[in-house]
Amino acid sequence: MRLSPCNVTLLVIIVAYVSGCRTPSSGGDGPVQKISLELDNQDFATISDQLALSVVESGVLDKALQKPAVIAIGRIENHTRQPLDTDWLVISFRKSLHQSGKAIFTLTGTTNANWIVSGKIMESRVRTGSAVQITFSVSLSLADVQSKVILWTDEKQITKQGNKRDERSAHGL
Repeated sequence: MRLSPCNVTLLVIIVAYVSGCRTPSSGGDGPVQKISLELDNQDFATISDQLALSVVESGVLDKALQKPAVIAIGRIENHTRQPLDTDWLVISFRKSLHQSGKAIFTLTGTTNANWIVSGKIMESRVRTGSAVQITFSVSLSLADVQSKVILWTDEKQITKQGNKRDERSAHGL
């Protein structure tokens, strides 16, 4: 039986997909992928893109008196056990909103801004036997600088799973 180039391509895609979706086992029959229990810049990019899309889709930016809306970045608090550089989140969020054409950002705090974004990063840990699951929640709010009224708020989560050994190594223990 002779395969056409199209069928060969399809077969390669299917094999790659199936091998990539294989669940690693502890039986030693294949490589076990170590999952990081920490947030990284890719996680921040994913979450900030979702939050930027949420604020755009909410329609709140369309209600700005000045268009595009002038936004300042306020405090982003880290309430996790992990030391985080919240600039990863801020930079990615700002980039996504700026690319929407609906917002620009000021570097001078709230002096030139009509609105301000602030937020919090939190974590929840669940341990079962040697398994550890950490859910990171990133919550952002957009408030009017003058009235102090919150105009938009949303929260996105990302969950990491590993074992207690991974948890200890994530904290340098």
